[in-house]
Amino acid sequence: MSGTKKNKEAKNAAQSSFPYRAIVPNFITLCALTIGISSFVYALNNQFESAIYCILIAAILDALDGPVARAIKGTSRFGAELDSFADYVNFGLCPAFLSYLWVLQSHGWAGWVPCVTYAVAIACRLARFNSGADFANSTDTKAFFMGVPAPGAAGLCLTPLAAHFELRIIYANFPKIAALFELLNIDMIQLSDAIRHPYVQAASLLLTASLAVSSLPTFSSKVFDATFLRNLKYKIFQLLFLSLIFILFISVFVQPWALCVFLSTVYIISMPFSFLSFRKKTKQL
Repeated sequence: MSGTKKNKEAKNAAQSSFPYRAIVPNFITLCALTIGISSFVYALNNQFESAIYCILIAAILDALDGPVARAIKGTSRFGAELDSFADYVNFGLCPAFLSYLWVLQSHGWAGWVPCVTYAVAIACRLARFNSGADFANSTDTKAFFMGVPAPGAAGLCLTPLAAHFELRIIYANFPKIAALFELLNIDMIQLSDAIRHPYVQAASLLLTASLAVSSLPTFSSKVFDATFLRNLKYKIFQLLFLSLIFILFISVFVQPWALCVFLSTVYIISMPFSFLSFRKKTKQL
């Protein structure tokens, strides 16, 4: 009789350790992981645009699973570990593999080393975050990340690919913009080919890897949550913020390459400001 009671208690403890509410955010994470893995298949078939699409969609889902988990109180240790693993596959392995197949595989070890360096750097960056050694894990500095987070790193290192695709699209579909480039004596096809140079992508991988494992304070997107929205004093600001999120979401499907280049540029420009803001914050503590 006591054995049956112990079995029931063990079963109840196992059920309580994994709340059913965690199924929804974990399902979102698994969808992101599945889509991210699919980018390998597209890259192997030289469908690089579709491969980057997969990474972009995985990034959107990655941005959703955490807020959804907190909103429905479905956070769990299992979900945190699964999210970290999905981040490494989607934003560590996928961009490195995609970069290698795009322009670096013909250069042997010289092309492989930047890819491995980037993948290892993202692993170290995620391990540092999971161990708690990150600004975002502190209440006083939670508005900052230590170094570039994995999704941001994926966007930065894939910016040359996005710029290459966007220039080709502009040249083929927007003759007026192409004519403006010609007035400036800029050949869009040559510029596109220059961006596709292996040295450019190798430099992008190595620089991004350095930023990922650095101690540079970067702004954290986690501050833009429901609390941030409620703290906006005027409803017009709330409406503008939600409109901006909606525009960015639609742009992923309408102008993904231009959006990637734009966000990467804004992110790089924001780094000096995040550094100064962090210094000011820590001096006040």
